[in-house]
Amino acid sequence: MKKFINISSLLVFVLLALVSCEEYEWNESDLAEVPVYALTNIEGEMALHAIEVYPQQSLTIEFEKASALKSFAITDYQDVSTASDYDISYMLTKGEGEAIVFYEYVYTGTKEDSAGVYTIYDASETEKVQIATGTMKIFPDTRLY
Repeated sequence: MKKFINISSLLVFVLLALVSCEEYEWNESDLAEVPVYALTNIEGEMALHAIEVYPQQSLTIEFEKASALKSFAITDYQDVSTASDYDISYMLTKGEGEAIVFYEYVYTGTKEDSAGVYTIYDASETEKVQIATGTMKIFPDTRLY
C-alpha cells in the first residue's frame, strides 16, 4: 500500500510538472548602450571616486565612494574634443531653495594617454570663480541605460 501511494504521488508530481511548464514570453527590454565618459583616478580638490557623464541623457553620476553615488541633471553640455584631445564642459545645479549653487565642470585631456585635468567653477555669480582643480583619467565608454 505504501508503495502504491509513493508511486501515485510521484506520478502526480511528474504530471503536474509537465503540465505547468508553459513558455512565458518576456517583454523586450528598452535598455540600450549609450555613450558615456568615465572619469577615474581623480586626485585634487573636491576629488570624487569617479564621475560618469551621459551626454545623450543630460546626466552625470558622481561616485563619492565606489558604492555611494549621486546623480544630477546637466545643462549646456559642450564637447569640442578633437581627434587627439578631450575638451568637455557642462553646467550642474546643486542645492535647493535659496541654497542653489551653479557649477561649471570642465574636463580637458589627451586621448593618447587618457590623462586630463578637471576644473570646477562656481558660476552662481556674474563672474565664475574657480573652486577646485585636479588630475584624472578620462575614457570614452558605453553603458546600458
